[in-house]
Amino acid sequence: GTMTKFIWYSLGLEAILKLVENDNRAHFLLSLSFYNGPGSLKQFEGIKRGRILPPLEEIPSSTLTPYNYIFAPEGHDIPYIYLEEKKKSPKTYYRFEALDKFATWLRSQK
Repeated sequence: GTMTKFIWYSLGLEAILKLVENDNRAHFLLSLSFYNGPGSLKQFEGIKRGRILPPLEEIPSSTLTPYNYIFAPEGHDIPYIYLEEKKKSPKTYYRFEALDKFATWLRSQK
């Protein structure tokens, strides 16, 4: 997202790693909001917990998702980018979680 890229490009990898050297727990959170008139604001969250790790290799400067090289989801010891495709089901994405909650709610409104 916009803020994660801002932090990445403002601080840089070394500063981010320094910030988490004593506690490398991290999470990504998406808050999806739906508004359909006064009094109808609904919010749906998706969260992925994990840890920040040093990258296993140099991160390509052209990557659109630099955090995938340093974020290891809970239950994994390697950054997300290196997980096998079969372990990257849609349910491992925090964005999917928020959208799934929204879709479930929307279907219940019929």
